[in-house]
Amino acid sequence: MNKYLLIITLKITLIFTQSIAYAKNEKKWTEWYLYTINGNFQGYFEESLELRTDKNQLAISQNWVEQSDGIAKTFIGSVADNKALKPVAFFSNREGKTSYKIEGIEKSGTLSMTFHKDSAESKEKKSIKISDDLVLSNFIPIYLARLVGQKEEIQFKALVEDAQDGNFDMRSATAKINGKTKTIKKENCRQFELNIDGISQEWWIAKNGKLCEVFIPSGNSRLVLSSEKEVKEYKKK
Repeated sequence: MNKYLLIITLKITLIFTQSIAYAKNEKKWTEWYLYTINGNFQGYFEESLELRTDKNQLAISQNWVEQSDGIAKTFIGSVADNKALKPVAFFSNREGKTSYKIEGIEKSGTLSMTFHKDSAESKEKKSIKISDDLVLSNFIPIYLARLVGQKEEIQFKALVEDAQDGNFDMRSATAKINGKTKTIKKENCRQFELNIDGISQEWWIAKNGKLCEVFIPSGNSRLVLSSEKEVKEYKKK
């Protein structure tokens, strides 16, 4: 590992391990999600949300397991300011047939990102100014849940933490709040109609910002709130 990668990795690791040092951090939830395409099992992930009370930040961690090109395991960590959900840092580490590391860290209003593919010697760097409407993709459900009273179409920019193609450009997104609701795993979830980079999506989000379901018609793919038991049973089918 080269010197630069070691330093930046240590900085990012420190951000995502601060919860060990602060006993007053509040765990908001830990949930399991099932991922299917055409009704067929493709993978799952476990998500945890934590409020870091010392800095008033929200931290989301996801552990993915996907069966595409063999088994791929990905850890994604995202940190944002709790007040405005402005990005603080993110980290993604994928292990499988295609392996890479991605890290981003905010400094002086700029998000500096590095994409390491296969080895530390193969990398791409980008920096973008953080605007008021920029949201890390893992925080989109919380962002939208806080805007439920808004009647007009919501316009924002999304940054995908696990950009496998290394595309860190901000992605244009719109959302319409639908009056429909349904219960998923005892959560009362509201429907949002999203369009991200021209791809129409149907999201269901609970009042507290917990993601309940995502359906993308163009690929007939679905993420749905589940349980560890259900995920393991679905894998056996």
